[in-house]
Amino acid sequence: MWSASSAQGISKAKRELAISAFEWDYDPLHNGAICDTNAAGAINPTAAAAGGGGGGAGKSLVGLWRRCETDHLHTVPHTVAAADAGNASTYAPNISTNMPFMSHAGAEDPMVYTATTDDGQLIFHAILHDEQITRCADAPVGCFPTGRHAFSTDVGRTWDYSAFDAYNGTVEYTDGSVEVYYLRARPHLLVDPKTGEIEALSNGLRPTKASEYVYTLVQPVG
Repeated sequence: MWSASSAQGISKAKRELAISAFEWDYDPLHNGAICDTNAAGAINPTAAAAGGGGGGAGKSLVGLWRRCETDHLHTVPHTVAAADAGNASTYAPNISTNMPFMSHAGAEDPMVYTATTDDGQLIFHAILHDEQITRCADAPVGCFPTGRHAFSTDVGRTWDYSAFDAYNGTVEYTDGSVEVYYLRARPHLLVDPKTGEIEALSNGLRPTKASEYVYTLVQPVG
């Protein structure tokens, strides 16, 4: 991780290791697997960290990461927390069961964000690529195009999944045409910085199983 006060300062910023896949994701019980963590987080807009050091302006961080486990190395989400988002030494994983495990596989590619309810409650949200039905490496089904929404009402200590899909493989275009795609992974939300309203969803999209390419699809939300 590194931080800077401007884009121009990034190249000169100090790099620090906050998340280590070799330490966090090593699973000796399942073939000694080491996967990329897919880690993502959001800074708590209300809670200041003790000391306030680093580039995170003294704010704590709540996040998610995935670990390859089970006999088939399915991707299982876990939580990550940092007392100070700008201090790499405060990042710590949680390899407990504080996030429910979905049948067969799990979920990956989290994007974490916050929203405040009308009565002032802070909610942490995440959108993920859902692997509940399958995993891209599993035969014979292959990849699954659906997204999953998760949320936490206790500042990331525990999470739940929504009962409804966040998105699926069906995309309707402005000219009225409809396409059903093979895979929509890497979900990210485009949020209006002034209002906090979600404006669009972007995905890495693979049109068919036979496609040898992936492109970015941006779909308005409304």
